Amino acid sequence: MCRKSVFLLVMVVLVICVGNPTPCLAEESAAQSIPGQGEILPENTAILANKVDTRFSQDFSALLNHTRLEWVVLESPTVPESVRDQNLILLGHPDSPISGELIRELVTAEEIEILQADADLPVVLAIESPWNKDRSVIICSGGNSMRVRDAAEDTFRALMAGAPPTSDWIRTTYEAPLDENLQTYLDQLQYSWEDEELTIQDLAMDVDAKTLRKISTENAVEDVERLFYLFSHGYSGYAFYNQQGEFNRAKTEILEELSGQSSWSVNAFSDLLYERLKFIADCHLTIGEHHFSEHSEFWYDTNHELVLGMDGYQVVSKGDPYTVVSINGGDPDLYVFASLNQEGEPIYRLGVLSPDHPSPLQLRGVSRGKERTFEVKLKRSVFDYYSEDILKEDLVGGIPVIRIRSFGDYYQEALNQFPKTATKYRDAPVVIVDIRGNGGGNERWPISWIQHLTGRRAEAIFVYSELESKTSIMGRAN
Repeated sequence: MCRKSVFLLVMVVLVICVGNPTPCLAEESAAQSIPGQGEILPENTAILANKVDTRFSQDFSALLNHTRLEWVVLESPTVPESVRDQNLILLGHPDSPISGELIRELVTAEEIEILQADADLPVVLAIESPWNKDRSVIICSGGNSMRVRDAAEDTFRALMAGAPPTSDWIRTTYEAPLDENLQTYLDQLQYSWEDEELTIQDLAMDVDAKTLRKISTENAVEDVERLFYLFSHGYSGYAFYNQQGEFNRAKTEILEELSGQSSWSVNAFSDLLYERLKFIADCHLTIGEHHFSEHSEFWYDTNHELVLGMDGYQVVSKGDPYTVVSINGGDPDLYVFASLNQEGEPIYRLGVLSPDHPSPLQLRGVSRGKERTFEVKLKRSVFDYYSEDILKEDLVGGIPVIRIRSFGDYYQEALNQFPKTATKYRDAPVVIVDIRGNGGGNERWPISWIQHLTGRRAEAIFVYSELESKTSIMGRAN
């Protein structure tokens, strides 16, 4: 196979340019070492990797997780016909399952030695595509998934520098302006009524009225009619939660059940409403003592560290490696979260979101043909040990860490100091803002912090539509 090859050994300080033993300084753009750089564009480039390197790179790299490029998960050491006319970014090591076989078919014996030279370093090897002379195959390699990821990130940064703008390569978390269907979608969630709204006088409420312990069915029916009127004319979530006619069905069921007795206790009445309206998930809605959305805590395990292999997740117990077959009898992915251990190494942890203390997880694993079930107890993720300090500055391993526990205006004295920390650490190479356990509040505080750090205002990522009606206005007045 006759083609040019250029390879780049990425190091912290040096870039070794093969063919020229003189070290090149890292400040020199890596893009210069990738052939046909001007021809490598987002629209003609795809990523290939086995399922382990794909999952790892997406879980532990914000850059790779948000790329616009198509990810092709290799099921065999063959490049699919659909991407052979593109530039290919191939993740893997010559010894990797599936992708390694493909790499060995594409490179020479000398180049394999380069890729295997130092397992602790990420390596990038760029070659001419064997399917199209105007395209390239860029191999991102390393001794483990973390090094492969590092090589891929280095490659992406080089490609983005050579073919700006960055936004063509990376999608942001929310791209409403780019979505032509957004307005159509919002229009579908806006309910239009045909009847006349009630008068302001009819909508006014005596907010100091005393609640009765018991009401007649006749009065309960009137309340139901009023409640569903308020939903349709004053609740902006009405169309969203009524896409399959849920409100109409709930109203019919409530009225049918009310007719079964002559009077209702207030508690029983509110219980009935809640049971039929549970399809609404809105933490701002309350009927009686019932809330329509519960806060869930994160419950997790720190005794087991999972790693991802070609056969699934693996966990070590008493020196024996187990492949995870199931958790609670089902898909392990429902209980697995990307995390870091105390050494800062990327791992996976077991956990669940739950409003209450969950039962121990039942993990079934297989080792050397023998099955074993582990009972994994979970503990709640809490930050009470420094929750008394709304704002706290630390230096951890030489890195400034700013812990901020709330953005609520109630803590204005502490929050006034928060943006000043951004100015203080503006020239630091790294700064960490720890918002674990932060209960939220006013977005102007984090926006101000970012502005003090970068000199630019961060824009909110919300697109919203507001319901303005007599009913909604009187709701606020009430």
